[in-house]
Amino acid sequence: MIKKTIYSIIILIGLNSCQSDDPVAPLPEPIDITTGLQVYFPFSGNANDVSGNGFDGTVFGNALLATDRKGNENSAYEFDGIDDYINTFSAFDFENRSLSLWINPSAIIGSGGSGNNTLTHVAISQDDNALEYGILRVDIDNTELKLWAGGITGTYTQAISENQWYHLVLIRNLNTTKYYLDGQLVGSGESDGAGSTFNPNGDFIIGAGRSGSNQFFKGKIDELRVYDIVLNEDQIEELFNN
Repeated sequence: MIKKTIYSIIILIGLNSCQSDDPVAPLPEPIDITTGLQVYFPFSGNANDVSGNGFDGTVFGNALLATDRKGNENSAYEFDGIDDYINTFSAFDFENRSLSLWINPSAIIGSGGSGNNTLTHVAISQDDNALEYGILRVDIDNTELKLWAGGITGTYTQAISENQWYHLVLIRNLNTTKYYLDGQLVGSGESDGAGSTFNPNGDFIIGAGRSGSNQFFKGKIDELRVYDIVLNEDQIEELFNN
């Protein structure tokens, strides 16, 4: 009996010794989604920029606070497709830039307002040939989502559905554009500096075309960020899953 007890104690000591020598796995480093952030609209109760840079938006029309993709009340903006938009009265004209946002269109065919190109519903517009790094734009034109990350050559287009949330990331650097949809790279092209010479407007506008008088978006927009850097795939995945 004494031999068995001693033997058991030796085994326990050996096990404890092995366990104490096992390395502890380090916690994963958090993904940084704040470096380079120039403007951030969480749309939680208002159209204020919470980046600390002071680019608060001004609401026009009757854009209303609504539920976001997780069901949180007063946490996204809903646009009526008639006269609603938000103007930042600022331009984010960076050679290297990334735009991240969520959209949920409730109309993909329709007037989008009066004037030319009335089938187009524009979620984001910054479009002036005087801008150095080209047009930045998100729109839905007759059932198709079209994205401009920087200029008019390297765009991306695909079919889109109503009443569904989409996460978009548009990236521009010196030579290329890249487009991510729901965390996945879906397209790329060449960047340029071209923008509009017809009713140009360098202001970053949310929910309408560059004039602010037509091409109105109908649906919800949320969690909008603009960076002056090129986001990497880990950061894009973090923004999609956040």
